[in-house]
Amino acid sequence: MEIEPGQLVISTQGRDKGSPFVVLDIEKTPRGVFAYLVDGKKRKVHQPKKKNLKHLEATQIRNGEIGTRFREGPSVTNPEIRKIIADLMDIYQNEDQNP
Repeated sequence: MEIEPGQLVISTQGRDKGSPFVVLDIEKTPRGVFAYLVDGKKRKVHQPKKKNLKHLEATQIRNGEIGTRFREGPSVTNPEIRKIIADLMDIYQNEDQNP
């Protein structure tokens, strides 16, 4: 699955295992493909978490408006990120209950 800015992902490895994040950006390097993640709490917009894609569970849930704002501006605030993650997690949990 292709991961893009504004998409909800769940960490599968590390001390943040099970935590939801929103993808800020994607970086392709010779060492692999990495995502820059934010959650608005520990990982704020000005200091995102760099994580290998193989350590993420991609969901099909995304916020297109936020993805566009990440790429083109205007800036997104940390309280907005926290609200968006809460809304996207509600959708994600409802999808799991109703396949």
